[in-house]
Amino acid sequence: MPKIATILGMLQRTQSMIFGWGRKKPPEEPQITIIRLDEIVDVAEKTRHIRAERTITKAGNLAHKTNTLIRELVQIRKDIEMDDLEEEEEIDPRIRPLVIKGKKMLIEALKKNAVEIEPIHDYKGMVQANKDLEHRLKRVGNILGKQSRVVHVFAEEYAARLKQILEEIEDNRKELLSTTTWHQNDNELAETITGGIKNVHSMEMLINDNGKSVSESEQESNDISSKMAQTEAEIADFKKSAEYNRWLNLCDLMERHKRDRVALKMEISTQFTKISRPLGRYSRISADKEQTALLERLLDDAYDTIRLADSGSVIELLEGVRRATSSGSISVKDVSKALEAIMQTQEAIGRFVDKINNLEAEVQKTTVDMEDVKPAKMDLLKKDMYNLKETQELIQKKISNIKNTTTKTEESIPKEIKKIHEALEKITGMRYEIKY
Repeated sequence: MPKIATILGMLQRTQSMIFGWGRKKPPEEPQITIIRLDEIVDVAEKTRHIRAERTITKAGNLAHKTNTLIRELVQIRKDIEMDDLEEEEEIDPRIRPLVIKGKKMLIEALKKNAVEIEPIHDYKGMVQANKDLEHRLKRVGNILGKQSRVVHVFAEEYAARLKQILEEIEDNRKELLSTTTWHQNDNELAETITGGIKNVHSMEMLINDNGKSVSESEQESNDISSKMAQTEAEIADFKKSAEYNRWLNLCDLMERHKRDRVALKMEISTQFTKISRPLGRYSRISADKEQTALLERLLDDAYDTIRLADSGSVIELLEGVRRATSSGSISVKDVSKALEAIMQTQEAIGRFVDKINNLEAEVQKTTVDMEDVKPAKMDLLKKDMYNLKETQELIQKKISNIKNTTTKTEESIPKEIKKIHEALEKITGMRYEIKY
């Protein structure tokens, strides 16, 4: 017999290997439904509506079951009221007052809290029912907890059933709370889907509007570039005109005058530097306020002082310095050298005055000539070019900002669709592939 059993076992294994008998079927892959983005709202809303009806129906049944238990609590309360503790001789007289008080408290608690909840027809009713049950159970439970010992004295036959009913009501309340939470979650998932699709459409509109804005701005930029090229050409043509070249020549001439002025200022300054010590000391001993003021201006800017002041007053001042130096009123290291430098300066004043007057006359004449041939057209063209460049920069910045916004928006759409996808699969319990 063992040999026959062994042979039969080998035959069975061989059949299994050949025909595949006894093999476990691989788990089926979950079916994936392809759905367009615009179809999702209807699917989610229908699912939410069906689940909401089931949830509210379940909540209504829980309320009915709970009210049946509450009616039993009411009956127990009435039965307890009918019991007369005065006739209970077994009760110890020492605790009778506590028992009577406990009975009254329990009856009062049941009167106030053993009240049927309203029928549930919607989410608001579910929330309110849960809230009412929680408060009422807590109040009755507190009384039973505090009076548990005395309750067993006057209502021992009801105590176990009271506890059981309250536990069943609490179980119903927890189930109702769970049902309410599921219903709220469904609503939130549906809102995520609806709001997400609205966001996607809004982002699509924004991308489309941005595309139009970029096209318009780029066209505006091209127009500005054309105007800039035209203005640049006009500037180049104007630079070739005799009028503009005349003005450039005058500009060069004015620059030469300025260099001559700097050189003359340096020459005058060098000359007065040679007598700076006598001049500085003369200002301390001179009582003439006008000469002192003139002396200070000479020390500060000899060129402008000579140009604006009377040359005779400058020569007179230098003469006073010479006399003071000669008489010893001004102390210097080498009197003869100082006197020689002062006399050289006195003699140079006339030459300086002529050079200054001639140079300033040339400057004035060149200034007038420049005003006469001032290229107003060039100024206008340069101003136009500046404004065009500034406008072009603003347009390019605007285009860059719009493109950045578009890029961020395009990156946000897949993220929003992912949220919609997750919410859709949660609310329906199915697998989907969103076609977008």
